[in-house]
Amino acid sequence: MKNSDLFIEAFNEIEHFFRRSIDSENYLPFSSQVTLLSSSNRIVKQKSFELRLFADLRNAIVHTRRADSTIAEPNNETVQEIQHIRDLLINPPQVLPLFQDKVLSLSPDDDLKKALKDLFLNSYSQCPVVKNGVLVGMITNNSIARWLGAQADEEGVCSIDFYKVTIRQVLDHQEEKEGFQVTSRTTNLAEVLESFHKADERGEFLQALFITKSGKSHDPLLGIITRSDLPKIVSELSF
Repeated sequence: MKNSDLFIEAFNEIEHFFRRSIDSENYLPFSSQVTLLSSSNRIVKQKSFELRLFADLRNAIVHTRRADSTIAEPNNETVQEIQHIRDLLINPPQVLPLFQDKVLSLSPDDDLKKALKDLFLNSYSQCPVVKNGVLVGMITNNSIARWLGAQADEEGVCSIDFYKVTIRQVLDHQEEKEGFQVTSRTTNLAEVLESFHKADERGEFLQALFITKSGKSHDPLLGIITRSDLPKIVSELSF
């Protein structure tokens, strides 16, 4: 197949995807579809400029075809780019297996000594707290620091027996805007970026996404995504 045929094939698949996503009986120009979907689809938003350029190129190809020739013949890089965007939209990579891993967790009844040791040995800044198989919270370096600060007297003296302090006590010092979300194993990577982005827009500091089978907190943890993983996701999506 010629590059122009491959380009039109990929463009048509994108257009069909857009129509299914919008599910409207009213006709919308392609550029309007891009604008509409940009508010809900991270991939469309990220690639909106390229998509609009591709619409112009599609028009040039379709309206200038003469038998077996066309005025506008896309180069290999252009074909590869539109095929990449098509694949991201129709079959986006999901959080698993990329982030599937054994997740270290703590119990609300564990002592603070264990939490400090586990976080230090694994170089973690946060850890899920699970009780009877249900995710009930997340302990972080920040929440531990705030709890320690609350224990100091007016002179800054703090005498603590870490074996007598439970994780449950420290969780009380977790800030409301500093937290986590639970997502399902079928969540795609673009949706992950959107979750962190929307949290930032709300003024919330989303530290981690915990992955479970159904996206419910009562399912076993299958993996974790933190802010430090965002560059890896961007690279995976080739944004």
